[in-house]
This record gives sequence, C-alpha cells and structure tokens, in this order.
Amino acid sequence: MWYKIEMNCKKILRINPFSFVLYFCIFFLCSQSFVYGELQTIHLPITIDYSILRSSLIQQAFNKPGEKAVPLDFGEGCSGIELWKPEVGPDKDKTMIKLGSNIKVRAGLPIGKTCMPLSEWDGYIEVFQNLFVDQKNMKLGFQTMDFRTLTPDRAQTSINTVLTNIIKNYLNPYLNKIIIDVDAPVKGLQDILPLFFQTKDQNNARSWFSKLRPGQVQIKQSGISLDLLMDIEKDRLSKEKTDVADNEKERDEIVKSWENLDAFSVYQVHTLIGHPVTEEEKYNILEMILDTRHDFIQNLEEGKLPRDLVSKQFCDIWQGFGPLMRKYLTKQQAVSSNFVLFSAVSDVLSSLRNIGPSIGVSFNKDALIKLAKLISVPGLPTDLQYLQVVDRRLLDFFGIGQIVDAVPMPSIYVPEIEIPDLLDSDKLANKIYKYFGFHPFQTFLNLSSSLVFADGPMIDPEKIRPWVFKKNDFSPYVERIGKKLEQVYVDIQKKKRLDSKYHIFFKNLLFATAWQETCWRQFVENKGKVRPLESYNQSSVGFMQINVRVWRGIYQPEALRWDIDYNMRTGCEILDLYLQRYALRRAETRTLDLDTLAMTVYAMYNAGPAQYKKFLLRRKNYKYSKVDQLFWQKYLWVKDGQYNKLSVCLIGK
Repeated sequence: MWYKIEMNCKKILRINPFSFVLYFCIFFLCSQSFVYGELQTIHLPITIDYSILRSSLIQQAFNKPGEKAVPLDFGEGCSGIELWKPEVGPDKDKTMIKLGSNIKVRAGLPIGKTCMPLSEWDGYIEVFQNLFVDQKNMKLGFQTMDFRTLTPDRAQTSINTVLTNIIKNYLNPYLNKIIIDVDAPVKGLQDILPLFFQTKDQNNARSWFSKLRPGQVQIKQSGISLDLLMDIEKDRLSKEKTDVADNEKERDEIVKSWENLDAFSVYQVHTLIGHPVTEEEKYNILEMILDTRHDFIQNLEEGKLPRDLVSKQFCDIWQGFGPLMRKYLTKQQAVSSNFVLFSAVSDVLSSLRNIGPSIGVSFNKDALIKLAKLISVPGLPTDLQYLQVVDRRLLDFFGIGQIVDAVPMPSIYVPEIEIPDLLDSDKLANKIYKYFGFHPFQTFLNLSSSLVFADGPMIDPEKIRPWVFKKNDFSPYVERIGKKLEQVYVDIQKKKRLDSKYHIFFKNLLFATAWQETCWRQFVENKGKVRPLESYNQSSVGFMQINVRVWRGIYQPEALRWDIDYNMRTGCEILDLYLQRYALRRAETRTLDLDTLAMTVYAMYNAGPAQYKKFLLRRKNYKYSKVDQLFWQKYLWVKDGQYNKLSVCLIGK
C-alpha cells in the first residue's frame, strides 16, 4: 500500500510545468466562479444625439469660418469642393446616417497661371454612411456608401461624370475620416457611476464598470444608440417586486434622497433658462416637476415609500428632460463633450434601474453634484441645496407666482402665536389687557420673539384676529371670508384674462375648492394659541392647503402659513394655471360640460396634472374616488348658494 502511494506521488511530481500551470489556471477560474457567482452580460444603451454628432462633424470637418468644409482645393481653386451648413440625421429606413449639406463643386484644368473651367455645380448633397464600432480603439467610425445630388430647393437632380468622380475620389474619403471617441466618455462613466452606489457597494461597482465595453450600434430617430456591455453577478439582477421602507431610518433616507433629486431637477431647469425654450416645452417641464412632487407626497402621506421611488422618478425625469437638454445644451460646443458624459451617465442610471432594484443604485448628494457640474452654468451654484425660498428665476421661466405679492414674514418657521383676547381661560390676564392695554403673556412673547426674529419681521396678531373662527361668530365670519375670497377672485381674473364665459364657473370652483380643502379656515385656535391650519405632516398649509413641497421655489412658505390673502391668491392662481394652461388647452376638454370640468380641475389641484387623464378615466368607468364625491357635494352647495352648510364642518352641526 505504501509503495502505491509513493508511486502516485512520483507521477504527480513528474507532471511537466506547462500542464501544472494549466491545471492551476483551470482550478483558479473555477474557484473564482464559485466565489463570485455566475456572471451575466447586461446591456446599457446610451444615446448620442444627432446634434452632438453634428458638433463633432463641425469640429473635425466643417471647421472653416461659417461652418464650411473644403475637401478639395487644387490649382488655386481651379478644381475644388466646398460644403457648408451641414445637417445630420437618420435615413428614412434608419439603417444609415444621412449627412446633408450645401455644396459647390468645380472641375478645371490648370494651364500655367490660368484655369480652364470644365464643369461646375451648386446644389445640395446627401451622403449616406454606415456606422461601425472599432472596439479595439473604442471609437465609432463612418463609411460612405452612396450620395444623392439635389437642387438648392431639394429637388433630385443629376450631375456629369467628371463632377461625380471628383466627389467619389475626394469627398467620400474626407468624410470617412470622421470618428466619435468612445474611450473618453467610457472612462468618465467608470469614474462617476460608482458614486451612485452605497459606500459598501462602491468597490463592486468599480469592478463592474472597469470592464465596460462597446457593443452594437443602432441608428434611431432620436440619435445613435450605442450598446455598452458590462458583466455582473447574476444574483445582483433579481427582479423581485420592490417593497416599501419598513423603518423610520430607511424612510428618512428615502426622503433625503428624494430631496437631493428634486434639487437636481430644479438645477436642470436652471440650465435651460436663457435658451429659446417654447411655451409648450415649459408647460411640459412644469407638469413633470409637479407630477413627480405630487407622487412623492402621496407616497409619503400614505406611509408607503417604495424603495425604488427615487430611481423611478430619476428615470421619468430624464425621459422628459433628456430630449430638451439635448436640443438646447448641445448647441454650445464648449460643453458638448461634458454633456455627452452627462447624457451617458443618465442613460446608464436609467438602464440600471430597469435591470432590477437589487443592483443598489443610490442617488446621494455627492454623486448628483458631480453630475450637475458636467452641465454647470456660470453663476449657478452646483451645491444642490433643498431650500424653501422663492426662486425668482424659476418664476420668470414658468411665468407663475408673479401676481401674488407676499407681505414680509419671518425667515424662520413660527409654529404658533398667542392672541390676548382669545385667551378665554385666563380671565385675569384678559382683564389686565382690557384695562391697561397689554397682555402679560403676549408681552413676554413679544420680548422673546424680538430676539428670535431678529432677521425678519414679527407676525402682526391684529391682521390674524379676524380670520380665526369662533363658534359664536359663524355668520359674520362666513360673510367676511366670502367677501375676501370674492375680491381675490376679481383681482386675479383681471390679471389672468380668463374668458368671460368661465367667470361664474371659476368663482364657484374657487369657493368649492376652499370649502373642500379647509372648510374656509386659515387658522385654528386652542386656548388663545393660534397656528396655521396644516396637514398632519405640515406640508400643506392654510386656507387653500398649498403644499410647500410641491410648490417649492414658487411660493413663500411662511407667507402661506400666516398671510390669508397670500394663501388665497396662491390657490386661486394654481386653479387658474390648471384650468387655462392644462385643461382648456386639451382637445378632450371641449367635450366636457362645466361641472365635469370643475371636477377635473380640482382633481389636478389636489394631486397634480396627471390627474387630468386619471379623473376622466374614473368618470368613464363610473368609479369616482371619495375625494371626487366630497368635492362634488361642496361644488353643488356653492352653485346653489347654500353657504349655511359650512356650519357642518365649522361647528359640527
């Protein structure tokens, strides 16, 4: 037995070195597969917009003054080709790139210092090119396959053989030299993308992205789609159903991450300011921002924050912003290379979200700041602060928030104030106030407040007193509120110029909305202490329940809380916005009666522009929500002038 063991050991030792190394490598690879798990190649398509391609074309070929290219200049202009004002896009079958340009071709014979002209043509040319990937050098290349000649008016025409040969021999090779460098943006992706992962996952992410490589390329209507390939462990690609945050710490992290994304979205809007963005495009941007904010608020109020909420919203926002940013930002050649990387990062992050939530993308502030710096604008901070202050540039861009003038308010949050003659429980203090003109508690409050509000004005209790409801003041209170709301309605309509046929309708809509939201209350009082009426999470405030997260940057939060006039005007403007900019501009609205239109506009007021289609679908299926039904009841009471019904919610009977 010992003899056999000895012989086997000698056989093992006699294995030649090459075989030993081969066996070792096989063992190592198998063990790595066991340790790291089975790998799967995933596809991460990025879009290279045609405007970016055009910028590359100008830099490499059309680099003479006036965006001119000169592929041939022979005999001091005796023979030559000139092109100018190039256009780039897909051909009709989306199989090749179509390069169009004005063109002038000359053929001549130099004789001494003179030129004998042979032929000349001015017109327009369309060159068709195949696109290929040079994976070794990480570049996209172009190969000219054919061309078509047209008149300056774009009618097809033909040219003689001499000119045709000049184009084939000189223009085609000239355009074949154009390349798009893929290596630089891929390295940029490898640098930035790991930042979008939690700290514990960043090393894994760096390993994945270090092997990023180009795959197939496709020509699409929106641009060139380049497929980037990456290998990742299969167990990280689980497409399990996303659940919700199940503890307070995780919910706080999602809220913070969402605030980072919201600040980033506003930053993207700022990069478009100053560009010739159309009114329709501005409406679409505002609609997208309002819908994402309402979506977040709804999930927050329901206590069900999906773990992938922020990544989903990032994808939705990029889907809306991407085409606009490609349209306007790539016109600046100085930022085009950075924008290529910005666009590629956004495309990859969207693809990673679609692959599966378990991959663990994290939208932290540092990563978003680095992304924002790629499209930085002089004078625009990239710190992405989530601030509750009015953004004047945003107001000008969207054309809203400008007809509501707020009175000066404290710059910090004021939870409540004390009003002396509302302190029914403190008779002695009220007697002191009655006979001596000051209230001991209020005097102390004023002294302390003068220190707290050193950076802002005090809140004037006298301006608040008439708008605090007391049960023994029902009829006078309703009359005061009605007159004030009527005046707000009249003032807003003078500025907004609503068609007169909608005036009575809009007044009913405004009164019913305020009834539904707060039962005509701006404040609530308890034992002389007055505070603004707020939702349980303090995000919706005042008479019209304006959500300060949804309208962040547009309206002043403290004025919404303490100035009833400002709150009313804000709510009135928002209703007008949803009516005139969104509802009345849509073809479906023409088929709606005014009562249905009122319910549709309120649905948007309550939960964002996306509710336009959602409400009409509920109406079609006769599946009205509880909120729809409650508003409808208030709206009918307003139409019938039954304001005495306010006692149900104000007094309880």
